[in-house]
Amino acid sequence: MQPKKKCIWISLLLTFALMLACQCQLPGGITSPGTSSEPTAFVGGDCQSGTTRLPMNTSVSGYINAGDVFEETIAMYCLWVPDGGTSLVIGIRDFSIDFDIYVSSSYEEIMSPSGFGQYYSNEGVAGTPEQVTISNPGGRYYVQVVSWNFNTQGGFTVWSQYTP
Repeated sequence: MQPKKKCIWISLLLTFALMLACQCQLPGGITSPGTSSEPTAFVGGDCQSGTTRLPMNTSVSGYINAGDVFEETIAMYCLWVPDGGTSLVIGIRDFSIDFDIYVSSSYEEIMSPSGFGQYYSNEGVAGTPEQVTISNPGGRYYVQVVSWNFNTQGGFTVWSQYTP
């Protein structure tokens, strides 16, 4: 091999080795070992005490007890979603009594005796799944599941579907 071509090859190999050593982005979109091209998972902020965190794009089983005091006859969830999404659907299913769902970005609003929240579904038919759709979602949402009649109790599934 001619000395000039040999120097070029050695220079290229050294450059490549240095890029790998410093974990730099390589030409053509190749990522050197030790770096990650996967986006980091979204982690929301704090939730109000007494609420259950509902992870995005999951379903969770819940239960409501019968009683005379409002706060004891509801199930409360907190859901964080990233800004910039196109839609968020939150719903309840798998129940046989008349449960309703109320959603708000304000905990105080959703816990108000006269407040339903910014989004709600209360169809009034026992066992009918309920859901709300939020366009351009972002931030924290509180989800309240409540029985229409405080003297009934039962289980349900609450779920969410976030679309970026």
